[in-house]
Amino acid sequence: MNDWQRLDELLERGLDFYGRQLVVEAIRCWREVLQLSPGHRLALEYLEAAGASAQDGQDGQDGQGGADGADSRPTAPPRVTRSSSARGSTQDDRGVSTGRAITSDEQVMSLDSLSALTVELIREKRFEEALTLLYTAHGEAPRDQSISRSINVVKQRLLREYRAEIGDLSQVPKLALDDALIEELPLSDDERELVPLIDGIVALEDVLQSGGLGALQGHRAIAQLLRRRVIRLTPGAPSAGAPPADAAKTAGASSAGAAPAEPLAAAPEPAELRQAEPRQAEPRPAPTLKLVPPEAARAPEAARAPEAARAPEPARAPETPARAAAAPAAPPALATVPLVVSTLRGPGARDAQEAREARDARDARDARDARDARDARDAVPLPDTRSKTLPIQVLPGPLPGRDRDATAPVTAATPPLRPSPYAAHVAEAVRAHLQGRQQRARELLVLCVQECPDDPAARRNLERLKERLGFSDGGRDGGRDGGRDDGKDRK
Repeated sequence: MNDWQRLDELLERGLDFYGRQLVVEAIRCWREVLQLSPGHRLALEYLEAAGASAQDGQDGQDGQGGADGADSRPTAPPRVTRSSSARGSTQDDRGVSTGRAITSDEQVMSLDSLSALTVELIREKRFEEALTLLYTAHGEAPRDQSISRSINVVKQRLLREYRAEIGDLSQVPKLALDDALIEELPLSDDERELVPLIDGIVALEDVLQSGGLGALQGHRAIAQLLRRRVIRLTPGAPSAGAPPADAAKTAGASSAGAAPAEPLAAAPEPAELRQAEPRQAEPRPAPTLKLVPPEAARAPEAARAPEAARAPEPARAPETPARAAAAPAAPPALATVPLVVSTLRGPGARDAQEAREARDARDARDARDARDARDARDAVPLPDTRSKTLPIQVLPGPLPGRDRDATAPVTAATPPLRPSPYAAHVAEAVRAHLQGRQQRARELLVLCVQECPDDPAARRNLERLKERLGFSDGGRDGGRDGGRDDGKDRK
């Protein structure tokens, strides 16, 4: 049990003793409160209302009946003889005020009876009814300080009860009924004064401050509205800058005998004392970059392409000497520049890279197919479309400059045949003719005629080429050759 709970228990026990007319025990409890918390305002007020001092043996009233067992009773207001019909009220069977004015024919209770009934109501914790009786007694004896102190004690007790019932004042009240239903309810003037201030936004403490009512009246009106289910409370922001509860309890320690300027605040619950600890946002992990080595970025496209995108190499016919001699030289392959892939990969980088690799593989396959088709086209001469003469052909025949017969069987011991310069010139002339370079083809054919004058194919190809070009060289290709050609043509 902490100090606050101990103080509350001692204050409650003292009030219980005081309600049962055990003044000595009540004073002892309240003095123990002062020992735990010197200058406690409520304990000082209770002792002052009981007519005792804060220390033992300094007054003559608190010890009466304590040693000899005489009856100890709370200090009662002085007996007066004038009636209280002007301000009094009728009582029910229990002696509780009914709020109805007393007539001259009805019995009027004396102040002694009011004091005894007030003590009984305080013992039963019926503080509202006790406060009503104390107000009646105060009307009979307005200068009696003991009645005023008793009123103050009961009001503080009532305020604590209402604050415990309401809860945190930072809550936001909202109307639970329609305005038409609220108008039909039998609300008090204080309740009707606070209802227009409740808009579902303003907190309870602001409503109480704006209402202009006293602390007890405002808390009583809010508690009554909650009991009638006219309003409901929703959690709100905690009040900023509120004084601590222990400071409110010990306030006024320096001025123990002075009357409090404001009512004592209710002891807050332990849950209200705990402050919410600020939650720190968890740090987010730093983004990681997936780096690709430069060697992998510079790798050839064929190595980076998936296996499915790699087209198989088409089967090629076995190479023969005649095919090697007639096949034109393949043009140099275009150098492929490796693509440098960025090392920063986003969500769709993998799909984009796969699509790019598939496209590169398809382009390589198309280039290879085009090269094969071009090689096949070069091997077969195209027909002449501008004249009705036969196309240029390479006639088979013995090749000059060979040591053995071309028709001799080829065995494993036979050395491989190598194409002569003449065959290379003939193949180059045919390729130049197909490519449209007629002047180059003519020069090569003239060279072939000079190398092998006995080959009629070279001479015939040269003559056909001259006819296409539309001029005769005369003796520019060699007087001997030109004359021989003219003679053969004339024959």
